[in-house]
Amino acid sequence: MADLIFDIADQAKAEAFPKHGWAMNSQGAKLIWFPTLRLISPRSQLIEKRVPEWMAEYSHAQCNEMWAFENVMQKLSYCLREASSGARMSAMRVQAMFPHVSEIDGNKDASADLDFAIDASFLLPLYIDLAYVYLRCAADLWLASTKHLIFRRTGTMPKSFRDFVKSCDALKRWQPVYDPERLGEIVRHQTGWFDRIASKDEGRSKGIRDILMHNTVETAVSYAWAPGVKPQAYVGFGRTGPDHSGTRLELIGILKESVAGFCSFCSAISSLLKWDVAYKKWIAPYGDCLPCFGADDDVVEFWPQL
Repeated sequence: MADLIFDIADQAKAEAFPKHGWAMNSQGAKLIWFPTLRLISPRSQLIEKRVPEWMAEYSHAQCNEMWAFENVMQKLSYCLREASSGARMSAMRVQAMFPHVSEIDGNKDASADLDFAIDASFLLPLYIDLAYVYLRCAADLWLASTKHLIFRRTGTMPKSFRDFVKSCDALKRWQPVYDPERLGEIVRHQTGWFDRIASKDEGRSKGIRDILMHNTVETAVSYAWAPGVKPQAYVGFGRTGPDHSGTRLELIGILKESVAGFCSFCSAISSLLKWDVAYKKWIAPYGDCLPCFGADDDVVEFWPQL
């Protein structure tokens, strides 16, 4: 079996660095590119000698924060892969229960898939819930792991990404190393994805992750299909209340948009920092690639394409 090559086949997409998202490599495999991982990797910092000049070296606590971000991104990528697989397999439940629907794929007898589809329909909400939690954690850990590269004074900085966003008009107090005006614009205008998962969402009182964590909700899978179209699984939840303010009908689509927003935010920050392409492909741990292996379509389903 040939070794996996960590490159981007389309040169135009390769030149879009440091954008975050997925692209196909020269072998036809779909890979997730997330340059921020190398930006905050202690291994990369040591090898590429990118420790900020105002710091003698990273402390043990700072290295732990960087590794924590790398770890949560790995968990998020695998959760999203399983969510994509679960949505696809869960739709087989419809095909198995309604033979005329299963004929769409030319599968005249899908009953053998019913057990797998039922399991997938129970597991799908689990992975969707986890993905929202990990994405929320990733925001806080992004701040913890990058602040030492972006600001000179970090002692009084908030630990919460939510509080950091609220402070976007006063970033100069922490002495940004890079253009403070541009940094403020990025934080102000490219964090709407965070509002949807952890703050006010479309005028509602709480974001999706906050409702999942702090309210009594019921997450359920539903299906939709039309003649000649494959069935599609949807995940939503409802919360009781006089105004039904916690009801969300489509968590999968919102999750995709939120992941894309996070990637766009990280791309903008990395561009501001003038981050260069990895000159050693095995750094952190595979150049600028976020390793997640499995069925290609499931691996990249929730990630934006470069």
